[in-house]
Amino acid sequence: MSSGSISSEHINTITIGNFDGIHLGHQQLLKNLDAKSAIVVIESNNCCLTPGASRTYYTNKPIYFYYLEKIKSLSANQFISLLQKDFPALQKVVVGYDFVFGYQRGGNANLLANYFEVVVVEQFCIGGVAIHSQLIRNALQNDYELAKRYLGREYEIEGFCIKGQGIGAKLLVPTINIQSSYCLPKQGVYKSVTSVGEKEYESVTFVGHRVTTDHRLAIETHLIGCDVQIKHSKVKIKFLTYIRANQKFDSLKSLQKQILQDIEVAKRL
Repeated sequence: MSSGSISSEHINTITIGNFDGIHLGHQQLLKNLDAKSAIVVIESNNCCLTPGASRTYYTNKPIYFYYLEKIKSLSANQFISLLQKDFPALQKVVVGYDFVFGYQRGGNANLLANYFEVVVVEQFCIGGVAIHSQLIRNALQNDYELAKRYLGREYEIEGFCIKGQGIGAKLLVPTINIQSSYCLPKQGVYKSVTSVGEKEYESVTFVGHRVTTDHRLAIETHLIGCDVQIKHSKVKIKFLTYIRANQKFDSLKSLQKQILQDIEVAKRL
């Protein structure tokens, strides 16, 4: 278990779940937490909206991690014993309406209620649609504005700077090239905010296969009006508005002309 910012010995309330995205549905659970509360994340390999500690950007509560591979063989009662050991002051557990746990999903809220006060949060819907992480992953691929609505915020990714094709600054516009493990939004060009170190820059970001050049998947962000020398390997991109779809151009000159138009559109948005 990875520890949060306060000692687990003092925590009397927890909420348990995957919490990939910390979206509006998750926020309904977090509303039940107080000063001595924490989030217990069951971390699995399919967390790609807010992998790992990036969840801390969207909550002020300490987060503790259980890794699914290490606990998946525990029975429901063994998992409860683990909670009691790791959180000796635990009195209340907040869970979603469909929460199950333990080997072969043998435990539920009724079993937890034999040991703790249990708060079950009902399904959260927007326009009759139940909000969950997979829904948002799907929306990111099809309708970015809808994905933002379900998240309750703009979508952000983090990544590390990598070497690009080497033609941006010479033949197109200068860009920062990024590699990221996050779920990516639909291919195309976005108005964005790019954070480099402690500074934020207005930017235009391309996500998708570079169909005009090498056809490789790329994340490239251009900092508007700035020529920043990258001294930090980690970059964060917040996608504000979808500008246009990915498309193929018959020359680099045509691509450059379109990129310059995208920059002007981003300035006006």
